[in-house]
Amino acid sequence: MTLYMLAIAFCGGIIAALVGAFEECLLAGLVMVAMCAFPEYAMISDVVSYGLFPYIAFTGSVVATAFASKVRRHELSGSAILTSLAKFQDVSVLLVSGLVAVASMFLVTLINKLGLVIDGGSVSVILFSCLARIFFGDGRFLNRNMKAIPRYAGSKKEWIYWAFLGLAAGFMAGGIIQKSGNPWLPFFLSLASLIFWFLEPNFPPTHHITCTAGYAMLATNGSLLASAIWGMLASLVCTVIGDAINTDASTHIDPPATTIGVMSIIIYILYYIIL
Repeated sequence: MTLYMLAIAFCGGIIAALVGAFEECLLAGLVMVAMCAFPEYAMISDVVSYGLFPYIAFTGSVVATAFASKVRRHELSGSAILTSLAKFQDVSVLLVSGLVAVASMFLVTLINKLGLVIDGGSVSVILFSCLARIFFGDGRFLNRNMKAIPRYAGSKKEWIYWAFLGLAAGFMAGGIIQKSGNPWLPFFLSLASLIFWFLEPNFPPTHHITCTAGYAMLATNGSLLASAIWGMLASLVCTVIGDAINTDASTHIDPPATTIGVMSIIIYILYYIIL
């Protein structure tokens, strides 16, 4: 951990607050795809790895959004991750985002040093998002009205849809990984594809599917079947997590990031410890 890395992490958190947490993920995806296309440019890799990678910058912006709402009492919801915090011109909000990004980097570095093959970045997002809900939100984590959500009471066709989507995206991710040799390229592409959400709000995020598929490919030495199955499971798990902890919520706990963290831990336990 160098001063250079910490400085970029801090600035990455500030940039995320300026553009908005959701938009930061899109920006990171675009830059990471460029990094894969031009691997010889080390600066791109540094900026992504230390500053723009979602577990650093996104985490800072999520916490800063909750802080801006609860503590600074700016006119926004604590879960408004699409909002650029630049509109408030509040240095304290930017500082919170930068400092949380630095703390996130410390945590991820620690997890990596322990040699755990889990998504430390997502674990960091989960931890700091939960702390934000406790200190800057209402402290309530579970949606008490899940039964009112139509997919839990009516037709089961929606579950078939999400399963099929995950199966297809997971299989495609596995194919890209096999051809490119890069287990994270599908994840980067999924983040970049968030740009389509601005054209069609029903466009679904897939980065939890493709990232989980990447972990499955690594754990099974390149099994396309495992990639597809774990992609399907990630899609279903993300739907439940979103309904359970991020619907009608005071702050944002990211369903895709939570799914990636949970699924990576399950894959680690199953393939690296049990099997």
